[in-house]
Amino acid sequence: DLISCIVEQQIHYRSTKKIFAKALERAGIEHLTIDNFHLFEQHALSQIKLATGKYETMMSLIEYWSHNTLDFNQPSDEEVMVALSSIKGIGKWTIDMILL
Repeated sequence: DLISCIVEQQIHYRSTKKIFAKALERAGIEHLTIDNFHLFEQHALSQIKLATGKYETMMSLIEYWSHNTLDFNQPSDEEVMVALSSIKGIGKWTIDMILL
């Protein structure tokens, strides 16, 4: 969901849902995870023309997730905000979308 939110930033909602769905299909995955992100990166990201900042935010997210674990079913909204805002490129809009 976080990667989807990053892709969707500043792009019309309907367009991004289709772009993200096609990217997952190209990568041959149904749900994006830290374990299959390499497939997404290899087979899909090269086909999507993303801004450098979005790509860098995705890499920051992967780096964060590689060293931290957070069960998003248990923390408070404030804990989620603190955790996500520590990731370079993740801002209020993205955090609000995840909390919804």
